[in-house]
Amino acid sequence: MNSLDLTLNGPAACKPGQTLSGQVRWRCEKEPRAILLKLSYHSEGRGTCDEETLLEKRLCPPRPADHWPREGGCEFSLDLPANMLPSYRGKLIALEWQLHASADLAWAFDPESSLTLVIGSTEHALRPPFALRAP
Repeated sequence: MNSLDLTLNGPAACKPGQTLSGQVRWRCEKEPRAILLKLSYHSEGRGTCDEETLLEKRLCPPRPADHWPREGGCEFSLDLPANMLPSYRGKLIALEWQLHASADLAWAFDPESSLTLVIGSTEHALRPPFALRAP
């Protein structure tokens, strides 16, 4: 049976522009050709849903012609884009970020694992284009 676990070195709460690091561990019946990481968001509201991948990273074995061992792990580091919107869940809309990992196996179902990230805001991201003042 194939399995894959994704863990972060720190909390799943972070801000745009930060570096996210962690480990991917797997146990597979075949040797993985690569480990794939994907950062994406899912938004929904008022009957519409949208999903988009912001970045993808392919973790290759140390030697290009090799495969990863059937059981093992590797560390990763991702620089989060500075223009990420903050996570949000409200009555009308929601925006959720996911970090997804999968092992690329030849002629087999790829084991997968996902983590939900809570992206906090920065002052710049929430600053409106106008100033709110009391009358």
